[in-house]
Amino acid sequence: MASFEDFGLRDPLLAALEDEDIENPTAIQEAVIPVLRREGNLVARAGAGSGKTLAYALGVLDRLRPRAAAEEGDEDAGEGEGAEGAGDEGAGEVRSARMLVLVPTAEAAERTALSLVPYAAAVELGVTVAGGSWGTPPSQAEVLVGAPADVLDAVHGSAAKLETLEAVVVDGASEILALGGWEAVETLMDHAPREAQRVVVSSALPPEVEDMVDRRVKRALRFPSEPAVPDAEAPALVGNVGYALVPEGRKTDTLARLLREGREGEAPPVLFCRTDERAAEVAEALTLRGFLVGEADDPEADAAVVTAGTTREELASEAGGGIGRTISYDVPADERTLTARHGGDPGALVFLEPRELGHLREIARRALLRPIAVGLPDPAPATAAELAAFRRELRRALREDDLGAQMLVLEPLFEEFSPVEVAAAAAALLR
Repeated sequence: MASFEDFGLRDPLLAALEDEDIENPTAIQEAVIPVLRREGNLVARAGAGSGKTLAYALGVLDRLRPRAAAEEGDEDAGEGEGAEGAGDEGAGEVRSARMLVLVPTAEAAERTALSLVPYAAAVELGVTVAGGSWGTPPSQAEVLVGAPADVLDAVHGSAAKLETLEAVVVDGASEILALGGWEAVETLMDHAPREAQRVVVSSALPPEVEDMVDRRVKRALRFPSEPAVPDAEAPALVGNVGYALVPEGRKTDTLARLLREGREGEAPPVLFCRTDERAAEVAEALTLRGFLVGEADDPEADAAVVTAGTTREELASEAGGGIGRTISYDVPADERTLTARHGGDPGALVFLEPRELGHLREIARRALLRPIAVGLPDPAPATAAELAAFRRELRRALREDDLGAQMLVLEPLFEEFSPVEVAAAAAALLR
């Protein structure tokens, strides 16, 4: 497995990765970072949870340098007569953004921008959100993030310029299309320089997106390299993987309720996390709630929290036989991680944020696993009568429709309410 050091990334970015406790690249990061560092174009079929944001962040930011020449010019102007006026004029000057990241919604823009900040700051570049409440205005940031309509408003209002863009990223193309923002994307592409690097990331590639790619994203690397396989031609599945939609803020409570229900057999459930730091936080949270966190072969333990990169096969070998149910507290980044954690476990369970469902379905397809929704204990479940009239159509939509855009629209509500409550409210409005 490659490491981030193997990519030749600058030392400040490597230090930022260490600060964020990120050690090993995911499949998409391993495949695309070297290409993006060489200014290559990219079309990636990937969703939330794959590591896509960090992939294009590292690949693009590694080659962008701070505007040292402009800053030196400001300092020289400040040494002579009239320096105060010259400084005021420089502060108000509208700069051109160098990296533009288009995402489906304002909420997604806030989340994406926050995830970019540690790495942009490491290479002395500023980040802001178009239409957001950030201290840095769009006119002064090298990295501009926003929903297409908000970015277009900033451009039309002369609050942002795109003439010197060096990279344009469309992150969540199919969701932008579904939410009606595609015309704005096309307009912004017209504003971008022809030589600017282009990156398109999408959970699906509908015809409208493919058409734009054909016209505007030339000689691009495709990830994954193989096209999506029709169901009729897909290889036979080798097993199942359960999943439950659990917003980030409710994961610990949901896990605690699950552990309180007890378990079959003697071995405790094994929890996998994204990083070692994350694993330590989960273990501490469970300990504070009175659960005994031990080893995978300790029948007295309520749960075992293992370090990042550990595989189910390694645990079984160390335990001298079978281990308990495997649970991913964080969605696996790729199919190899999914298989390493859950391959061969009929009781496997993955906690998903709603926006990560499309990603799980894709990596499960590649791992030849069938994703199955699993019911979890809920403190206040909705009554069956409220949703009974909609169940058949809901089942069809869940199995067949691309719901990525709808997930993004509803995502802010999941911070306040459980998915069951949001579903019940939506059903009530439909009725």
